[in-house]
Amino acid sequence: MTTFTKLADGEQASISVYPTHKLSKIDDNIYGGFTEHMGRCIYGGLYDPENPNKDLIDENGFRIDVIEAMQELNVPVVRYPGGNFVATYHWLDGVGPREKRPRRPELAWLGVETNEFGTNEFMKWCEVVGTEPYFALNFGTGTLDEALGWLEYCNSTQDTYYANLRREHGREKPYNVKYWALGNECWGPWQVEQMTKEDYAKKAYQWAKALKLLDPSVILILCGETGHSSWDHYVLKECIKFDQHTLGGDTTANLIDMHSIHIYTACDDPVKNAVAPRSAERAIEICASLIDLARIENNVPPTVPRQTICFDEWNVWDPKRAPGDIGAEERYTLSDALAVAVWLNVFVRQSKYVGMANIAQSVNVISPLMTHKDGLMKQTTWWPLLLFCKYMRGWTVATHVSSGSYDGVTEPKWMKAAVDTPWLDVSATISDDGWVSMAVVNVHQTQSFGIELDGVRPKEGGVKKYVVTGASWDVVNTEGSEKVGIEESEWDGKGPIVRIAPNRFSLSDPSALRPIYGVGSHFTKSDYYTPFGGPMVNHKDIFSETDNAKHAAGRRAVAHMYAMSALVSYEPFVNKVNAQFMEKLAGFASHRQSFDLFTWMQFYAFDVIGEITLGRSFGLLDAGFDKDGLLDAIDFGNVRYSSKIGLLPEFHPWWLWISTKLSLPSHWKTIQQVIGREIGARMKGEAATDREDFLAKCIESNKAGKMDQKGTNNVIGMNIGAGSDTTGISLSAVIYFLMKNPRCMKQLREEIDTAVQEGAISSIVTFQEGQKLSYLQAVIKEALRMHAAVGTILSRVVPEGGAKLAGRYFPAGTTVGINPWVLHNDKSIWGEDVHEFKPERWLGPSEQVTMLEKHSLAFGAGARTCIGKNISLLELSKLLPHLLRQYDFSATPGSEWGTESGWFVKPKLEVLITERVV
Repeated sequence: MTTFTKLADGEQASISVYPTHKLSKIDDNIYGGFTEHMGRCIYGGLYDPENPNKDLIDENGFRIDVIEAMQELNVPVVRYPGGNFVATYHWLDGVGPREKRPRRPELAWLGVETNEFGTNEFMKWCEVVGTEPYFALNFGTGTLDEALGWLEYCNSTQDTYYANLRREHGREKPYNVKYWALGNECWGPWQVEQMTKEDYAKKAYQWAKALKLLDPSVILILCGETGHSSWDHYVLKECIKFDQHTLGGDTTANLIDMHSIHIYTACDDPVKNAVAPRSAERAIEICASLIDLARIENNVPPTVPRQTICFDEWNVWDPKRAPGDIGAEERYTLSDALAVAVWLNVFVRQSKYVGMANIAQSVNVISPLMTHKDGLMKQTTWWPLLLFCKYMRGWTVATHVSSGSYDGVTEPKWMKAAVDTPWLDVSATISDDGWVSMAVVNVHQTQSFGIELDGVRPKEGGVKKYVVTGASWDVVNTEGSEKVGIEESEWDGKGPIVRIAPNRFSLSDPSALRPIYGVGSHFTKSDYYTPFGGPMVNHKDIFSETDNAKHAAGRRAVAHMYAMSALVSYEPFVNKVNAQFMEKLAGFASHRQSFDLFTWMQFYAFDVIGEITLGRSFGLLDAGFDKDGLLDAIDFGNVRYSSKIGLLPEFHPWWLWISTKLSLPSHWKTIQQVIGREIGARMKGEAATDREDFLAKCIESNKAGKMDQKGTNNVIGMNIGAGSDTTGISLSAVIYFLMKNPRCMKQLREEIDTAVQEGAISSIVTFQEGQKLSYLQAVIKEALRMHAAVGTILSRVVPEGGAKLAGRYFPAGTTVGINPWVLHNDKSIWGEDVHEFKPERWLGPSEQVTMLEKHSLAFGAGARTCIGKNISLLELSKLLPHLLRQYDFSATPGSEWGTESGWFVKPKLEVLITERVV
């Protein structure tokens, strides 16, 4: 069963599958076949002894290619000999020596029946195929005696006339034919001996009693109409009764086991044509209710199995374009293939009620298979039938679809008020060994749909995907030209959109980058960033400010401090810390002392931030540990608290209130105390004042009325809070990837050594000199691509009016974003070697490099690009030439590269360094 929620056009379609909710067992018989003495179905289809291509014919005269096709479908049951044909068919004409079989006029399709192919030939064909027979009895010109004789001929083991006749014809063992239909379409005006419902019900019930007396094991199938007619209502009421006398007192057996219904659909309009089979779904539901009503009114005990529906004629058929009296050889379009797929979805969804379904017909006549002298042609409708037969077995599972729907005129017209017609027609199954299969039919003529899929995830190895499609809805297959088939591929279970929380989506489509993050974008930062702002609910700095205009104003006020031109004034402070760090590393090298790579790279970066922000380092390199607890406070604020509570920002003020009331330790207080201490010392003249560091520039702006105290606190807090993590992570990543890729390390060192020999870099490398080392810059960019500092989406809120991203419409207020790690591993941008560390990709043609840089989120993008980007690049460009020229790095035995992810993806690796021999 599949439930449905109608969406407005443009809203995101979704499918939810619930594999643990098994609704009903699917009877394999829903994939049954049907063969009738009509057109070329039997003669030239199943049986073709006169075909000159003898390699296509077996010793019985059967078409080998048809047999193989039936076996490929694993068809469980095949109906025979009709159809309308059966109303004048006498089974005795088709048994015994062929030369003695009479030729008869055939009144259903106005032909001549040779009777060359009859009961024994069909039973032999079923044995070869590996399928069960289903016989229809002649309720037109036939008699009950004739019907009993046929049943005896097929199933009896006794020493009686018709059983012995079977033995005379060469068959000792009985055939044990299980399924028998009590006539065919007896209600139809085209039938010989058309009946009223009253006449049929009386006759069917009496025949059923006699047949069950002869063979109680048979399954008897009542002749219904469409499932939603007065005929169905009446005959069910009169024939579904509890008859203890006939059943020998058995309270667990039925006289009537199944109820047959027939529906064909077709329409010239491709969409109406594709959705038309949904009418059969309503027919099944109504018919099932009529069965229940008959059981209730006739007091059938619950011990008697519930009757099921035998949908033993179904297909797409327009008798005007393929008249039955000239063979009904349809040429099926892609639209017809979609309709067949919808038909099959109906049977899967209604497996609770449907015990058998038989496509009409199996070969040549309104069939997915067409024979010709030299072989088989598989029509468009063959391919969905094949996929369903192979994969949609087991159990029907609960499924929910949300999508737009077709709201036009339907065929039949009553469907519009009674049946949903979604653009996406869906069923899902789970096999006995646990494999989930889902069939999705897009009936829209022009539109594709991106789907949000819930409830199932691929196992290792991905998902097998089979697509039946074509260039246009009216395309057909012909001999030698197969324009519709199966396109097979694998899906890794990933798509461009992943819902990571309610109303929160991660996107991997590069085309979404510019609308979300580009300059001039109206997307705003989400409330995820609010906890990063500080301990006061309404306090926001440049990083946590969600209002674009306020952010722009705040950024303009301090941008000059972070500009490339300002970096020159910070270089002496970086040089000082570089010297301290190199001295510390010399001690590690001389004592063969291992150390955690990221920890010490962050100590370095944090001391640099202290120097350029406050005029003095935090002394972590000298102390060798986080002596003031600042890094731990920042780590708690950025990683352990803000990155988690940001997912539920409404809890942020509540936590602040609780922590204040309970006097819980505050990481913000630790940071604020340091900021207050340093600003106070500078203002009192206790710290150096002749430096062009950030605090000096803030005080100058403060005195000039360009910045208030809050602005000063924001700048200092921002630098301290976020200034060391990105740089420490990036330095660690560069060294790690160079350790893993000796070729790149060798090439970079050659560049550095050459620059030294040529005097292109000084003993103390300047930022400008480091920038000119092209391979160094490529290594930095590649390391930041392979290991971006931030490991979550850069979340933004969809603005008023909504937005279409990655092929899906997102309404206003939705949180969306791109994760740098996802974008940086997109093969459509970086190529098939995306997982290789390859600095050379940044040294290609200028247009290629520009394209790559546009798709790098190492420092964010657009107006929200990290304001401290240049400072981080300053440190990387100045320190790395010294480190790599002087020291060799290696992982300590047993140490593996690991990460801890919150907002930042922090690495962990224990390393040893040794003096490099140049």
